[in-house]
Amino acid sequence: MARLGGDEFVVVLEDLGEDALQSVDDCLKQADLAMYLAKAAGRNTRRFFDVATQFDVDSRVALESDLRDGGRVFFG
Repeated sequence: MARLGGDEFVVVLEDLGEDALQSVDDCLKQADLAMYLAKAAGRNTRRFFDVATQFDVDSRVALESDLRDGGRVFFG
């Protein structure tokens, strides 16, 4: 376990099996998402990364991007 700074911590787990293998960047992004969800839920909470949550975030980002692009099409 390591503290990256402020309220950011990293826990490294070994021998989780091949299904758990991800790049370091992906793993840190997933941990970051879980941390922000925990912050939004209030003090003394914890959240774990969930693929469904990542899908929701990705969908929202894509929608916001499409809305911005659509505004450029109509308003130049």
